[in-house]
Amino acid sequence: MRAERPLAGECRTYAKHVQTVGSTYANCMCNKKRVHQRSMKRLVISSRTMNIYSSRPVVLCLSGHDPSGGAGIQADIEALLAQGCHAAPAITALTVQDTVNVSDFRVLDREWVMAQSNAILNDSSVAAVKLGMLGSLEMVDTVVELLQANPHLPVVCDPVLRAGGGGRLGKDEVGYAMREQLLPLSTIATPNLPEARILAELPEGTA
Repeated sequence: MRAERPLAGECRTYAKHVQTVGSTYANCMCNKKRVHQRSMKRLVISSRTMNIYSSRPVVLCLSGHDPSGGAGIQADIEALLAQGCHAAPAITALTVQDTVNVSDFRVLDREWVMAQSNAILNDSSVAAVKLGMLGSLEMVDTVVELLQANPHLPVVCDPVLRAGGGGRLGKDEVGYAMREQLLPLSTIATPNLPEARILAELPEGTA
Protein backbone atom coordinates (compact mmCIF):
# COMPACT_ATOMS: atom_id res chain seq x y z
CA MET A 1 0.00 0.00 0.00
CA ARG A 2 1.46 3.39 -1.05
CA ALA A 3 2.27 5.71 1.84
CA GLU A 4 0.51 9.03 1.89
CA ARG A 5 2.59 11.96 0.71
CA PRO A 6 3.41 14.43 3.50
CA LEU A 7 1.63 17.72 3.42
CA ALA A 8 3.42 20.69 1.85
CA GLY A 9 3.67 22.45 5.22
CA GLU A 10 5.28 19.43 6.80
CA CYS A 11 7.78 19.24 3.92
CA ARG A 12 8.75 22.84 4.45
CA THR A 13 9.13 22.27 8.20
CA TYR A 14 11.30 19.21 7.60
CA ALA A 15 13.47 21.05 5.08
CA LYS A 16 13.89 23.96 7.47
CA HIS A 17 14.90 21.55 10.23
CA VAL A 18 17.51 19.90 7.99
CA GLN A 19 18.84 23.33 7.03
CA THR A 20 19.10 24.36 10.69
CA VAL A 21 20.93 21.17 11.64
CA GLY A 22 23.30 21.63 8.71
CA SER A 23 24.01 25.24 9.62
CA THR A 24 24.60 24.30 13.25
CA TYR A 25 27.06 21.58 12.22
CA ALA A 26 28.85 23.96 9.86
CA ASN A 27 29.11 26.60 12.60
CA CYS A 28 30.46 24.02 15.03
CA MET A 29 33.10 22.96 12.53
CA CYS A 30 34.06 26.59 11.87
CA ASN A 31 34.30 27.28 15.60
CA LYS A 32 36.38 24.14 16.06
CA LYS A 33 38.70 25.30 13.29
CA ARG A 34 39.00 28.78 14.84
CA VAL A 35 39.75 27.29 18.28
CA HIS A 36 42.40 25.06 16.71
CA GLN A 37 43.94 28.04 14.92
CA ARG A 38 44.01 30.07 18.14
CA SER A 39 45.59 27.14 19.99
CA MET A 40 48.25 26.75 17.32
CA LYS A 41 48.92 30.50 17.41
CA ARG A 42 49.38 30.38 21.20
CA LEU A 43 51.68 27.38 20.79
CA VAL A 44 53.80 29.24 18.23
CA ILE A 45 53.98 32.32 20.50
CA SER A 46 54.89 30.10 23.46
CA SER A 47 57.57 28.39 21.40
CA ARG A 48 59.00 31.73 20.31
CA THR A 49 58.99 32.94 23.91
CA MET A 50 60.86 29.86 25.09
CA ASN A 51 63.39 30.32 22.28
CA ILE A 52 63.94 33.92 23.43
CA TYR A 53 64.47 32.74 27.02
CA SER A 54 66.82 29.96 25.97
CA SER A 55 68.96 32.44 24.03
CA ARG A 56 69.28 34.91 26.92
CA PRO A 57 71.77 34.61 29.80
CA VAL A 58 69.95 33.24 32.85
CA VAL A 59 70.55 35.08 36.12
CA LEU A 60 69.60 33.44 39.41
CA CYS A 61 68.14 36.21 41.60
CA LEU A 62 67.91 35.70 45.35
CA SER A 63 65.93 38.62 46.70
CA GLY A 64 62.86 39.74 48.61
CA HIS A 65 59.42 40.50 47.22
CA ASP A 66 58.32 44.16 47.42
CA PRO A 67 54.51 44.33 46.94
CA SER A 68 54.75 47.90 45.62
CA GLY A 69 56.87 46.64 42.73
CA GLY A 70 59.39 49.44 43.18
CA ALA A 71 62.27 47.31 44.43
CA GLY A 72 63.15 43.74 45.24
CA ILE A 73 62.67 40.89 42.83
CA GLN A 74 60.44 42.80 40.41
CA ALA A 75 63.07 45.51 39.97
CA ASP A 76 65.67 42.78 39.34
CA ILE A 77 63.48 41.18 36.68
CA GLU A 78 62.87 44.48 34.88
CA ALA A 79 66.53 45.54 35.04
CA LEU A 80 67.76 42.19 33.73
CA LEU A 81 65.17 42.12 30.97
CA ALA A 82 66.31 45.58 29.85
CA GLN A 83 69.86 44.21 29.61
CA GLY A 84 68.80 41.21 27.52
CA CYS A 85 68.91 38.66 30.36
CA HIS A 86 66.35 36.24 31.77
CA ALA A 87 65.79 36.51 35.54
CA ALA A 88 65.15 33.28 37.43
CA PRO A 89 63.89 34.38 40.88
CA ALA A 90 64.30 32.54 44.17
CA ILE A 91 62.39 34.52 46.81
CA THR A 92 64.22 34.98 50.12
CA ALA A 93 61.77 37.22 52.00
CA LEU A 94 58.37 38.90 51.87
CA THR A 95 57.97 42.54 52.85
CA VAL A 96 55.10 44.77 53.90
CA GLN A 97 55.89 48.10 52.27
CA ASP A 98 54.64 50.85 50.02
CA THR A 99 56.52 53.09 47.62
CA VAL A 100 58.07 55.03 50.54
CA ASN A 101 59.00 52.68 53.38
CA VAL A 102 58.84 49.19 54.86
CA SER A 103 56.82 48.33 57.97
CA ASP A 104 57.53 44.61 58.33
CA PHE A 105 59.17 41.64 56.65
CA ARG A 106 59.38 37.88 56.93
CA VAL A 107 62.37 35.78 55.88
CA LEU A 108 61.48 32.49 54.21
CA ASP A 109 62.65 29.04 55.26
CA ARG A 110 66.26 28.12 54.51
CA GLU A 111 65.19 24.80 52.98
CA TRP A 112 62.60 26.52 50.79
CA VAL A 113 65.11 29.01 49.39
CA MET A 114 67.70 26.30 48.80
CA ALA A 115 65.11 24.17 47.00
CA GLN A 116 64.09 27.10 44.76
CA SER A 117 67.71 27.84 43.90
CA ASN A 118 68.69 24.24 43.19
CA ALA A 119 65.64 23.78 40.97
CA ILE A 120 66.91 26.65 38.81
CA LEU A 121 70.57 25.59 38.90
CA ASN A 122 69.74 21.98 37.98
CA ASP A 123 67.45 23.00 35.12
CA SER A 124 69.15 26.00 33.49
CA SER A 125 72.61 27.09 32.44
CA VAL A 126 72.86 29.91 34.97
CA ALA A 127 75.29 32.62 33.87
CA ALA A 128 75.40 34.72 37.05
CA VAL A 129 73.86 35.29 40.48
CA LYS A 130 72.25 38.51 41.75
CA LEU A 131 71.82 38.89 45.52
CA GLY A 132 69.37 41.27 47.15
CA MET A 133 67.57 41.24 50.49
CA LEU A 134 68.52 38.28 52.69
CA GLY A 135 67.17 39.56 56.01
CA SER A 136 68.71 37.11 58.49
CA LEU A 137 72.00 35.49 59.50
CA GLU A 138 70.60 32.08 58.58
CA MET A 139 69.81 33.30 55.06
CA VAL A 140 73.34 34.68 54.70
CA ASP A 141 74.68 31.22 55.65
CA THR A 142 72.31 29.61 53.14
CA VAL A 143 73.51 31.82 50.29
CA VAL A 144 77.16 31.34 51.24
CA GLU A 145 76.65 27.57 51.04
CA LEU A 146 74.97 27.94 47.66
CA LEU A 147 77.75 30.12 46.23
CA GLN A 148 80.51 27.88 47.57
CA ALA A 149 78.87 24.97 45.74
CA ASN A 150 78.93 27.02 42.51
CA PRO A 151 82.22 28.95 42.62
CA HIS A 152 82.34 29.47 38.84
CA LEU A 153 79.38 31.89 38.86
CA PRO A 154 79.97 35.68 38.96
CA VAL A 155 78.01 37.32 41.78
CA VAL A 156 76.46 40.78 42.02
CA CYS A 157 75.80 41.49 45.70
CA ASP A 158 73.35 44.24 46.63
CA PRO A 159 73.51 44.15 50.45
CA VAL A 160 69.94 45.29 51.07
CA LEU A 161 69.63 46.45 54.68
CA ARG A 162 67.55 49.63 54.39
CA ALA A 163 64.48 50.63 52.39
CA GLY A 164 64.48 53.94 50.53
CA GLY A 165 62.60 55.56 53.42
CA GLY A 166 65.09 54.28 55.98
CA GLY A 167 63.14 51.27 57.28
CA ARG A 168 65.25 48.31 58.32
CA LEU A 169 65.32 45.17 56.18
CA GLY A 170 67.69 43.33 58.49
CA LYS A 171 69.75 43.90 61.61
CA ASP A 172 73.20 45.43 61.38
CA GLU A 173 74.61 41.98 62.25
CA VAL A 174 73.26 40.74 58.92
CA GLY A 175 75.27 43.45 57.20
CA TYR A 176 78.42 42.46 59.07
CA ALA A 177 77.87 38.80 58.12
CA MET A 178 77.40 39.79 54.48
CA ARG A 179 80.60 41.84 54.64
CA GLU A 180 82.64 39.01 56.14
CA GLN A 181 81.13 36.04 54.30
CA LEU A 182 79.45 37.22 51.08
CA LEU A 183 81.54 40.11 49.81
CA PRO A 184 84.66 37.91 49.46
CA LEU A 185 82.58 35.61 47.20
CA SER A 186 81.15 38.49 45.16
CA THR A 187 82.33 39.96 41.88
CA ILE A 188 80.81 43.36 42.60
CA ALA A 189 78.82 44.97 45.45
CA THR A 190 76.24 47.76 45.10
CA PRO A 191 75.32 49.18 48.55
CA ASN A 192 73.53 52.50 48.93
CA LEU A 193 75.01 55.10 51.29
CA PRO A 194 73.26 53.94 54.51
CA GLU A 195 74.21 50.32 53.73
CA ALA A 196 77.81 51.31 53.02
CA ARG A 197 77.94 52.99 56.46
CA ILE A 198 76.70 49.79 58.12
CA LEU A 199 79.19 47.63 56.22
CA ALA A 200 82.02 49.99 57.17
CA GLU A 201 80.68 50.39 60.74
CA LEU A 202 80.60 54.16 60.37
CA PRO A 203 78.19 56.39 62.37
CA GLU A 204 74.99 57.80 60.87
CA GLY A 205 75.58 60.98 58.90
CA THR A 206 79.03 59.99 57.69
CA ALA A 207 79.42 60.93 54.04
